[in-house]
Amino acid sequence: MQVTLYLFVPFALQWSMGNVVTASAVMLWALLAPIGVMVLEGPRQSIPWFVACMALTALSGFFDWFITQGSAVDVPLHVVAVFFVLNFAAVSTVVYLLVGCFARERERLGYELRLANDRLTEEQERSERLLLNVLPGRVAERLKRQDTVADGHAEVTVLFAGLVGFTPMAERMPPAEVISMLGERFTAFDEAAQALGVEKIKTLGDGCMAAGGRAGGAGACGAVAALASRMNALAATCRSPSGEPISVHVGLATGPVSAGVIGRTKFAYDLWGSTVNVASRPCDLATPGEVRVDAATRARLERDWAFEGPVSRFAMGLGEVQAWRRVGLRAAPARPAPQRPASSASRE
Repeated sequence: MQVTLYLFVPFALQWSMGNVVTASAVMLWALLAPIGVMVLEGPRQSIPWFVACMALTALSGFFDWFITQGSAVDVPLHVVAVFFVLNFAAVSTVVYLLVGCFARERERLGYELRLANDRLTEEQERSERLLLNVLPGRVAERLKRQDTVADGHAEVTVLFAGLVGFTPMAERMPPAEVISMLGERFTAFDEAAQALGVEKIKTLGDGCMAAGGRAGGAGACGAVAALASRMNALAATCRSPSGEPISVHVGLATGPVSAGVIGRTKFAYDLWGSTVNVASRPCDLATPGEVRVDAATRARLERDWAFEGPVSRFAMGLGEVQAWRRVGLRAAPARPAPQRPASSASRE
């Protein structure tokens, strides 16, 4: 009802006062009806009101041309001029305020959109960081492209490491202390693996699995062996909250593996193959602080490391598995002393 009054009253006033000139173009106020509907309800709803306004404007022009032609209306010119100015100024002000309100609303919506976009970008980066904490970088990129991650690698050195005596130790500790101790140990192991270029594959309760050579490159077996030494060194400097010593035993095996991502919701990256199974057997044979390796790993490391053994153990599905105990780095061969040239006196 109010919109109808805004539309028809200005035209009725103009017709009652004569024509556009004598009424000082009071019909301009009718334009606020479609503009108001556009602002409050939307462009689509304002179309009928704008069409009605244009129709009444055309009707008013018809009246001015045919009906009021030759009629004289006794309105002083200075009054007409004043009302012209007032009408144009008032309508222009209202239109300006409406457009300004629209502009401010657009700025507000743009600001909120930028904030939402920033939050979305932050959450996306956080999700990517979490994904990279779960999966190797190249695997995460392929998974984001929705590629099937299933690879075969001809030569990978697999490491299994476990905390010695952790289960009875954990039974005597509150859960918070267990989680804290595991978090500290495995965070240190993760940092050591990253520094040596070795990929941590997963955590297995009180143990972990890592691998080198999956991405290619020489020296992967040596890097995994160095990680085993670093793990032992890190564990030797730590104790449980009750003061008990912490140690690890490590097993290494080298050979072909299959790798891929399984699952759709709680997905996990893992390695499969006899090499993985063999790596777990030397780990079981190793005593606290020891590193045990299979024959393939020993063949690649024996130039720099000394070994003793082997010890055999039967494994279901694998038969007899031999493991060598790594003793330590080989001593560098002594260089021969340089020969001193004979003096001139002795030659005489």
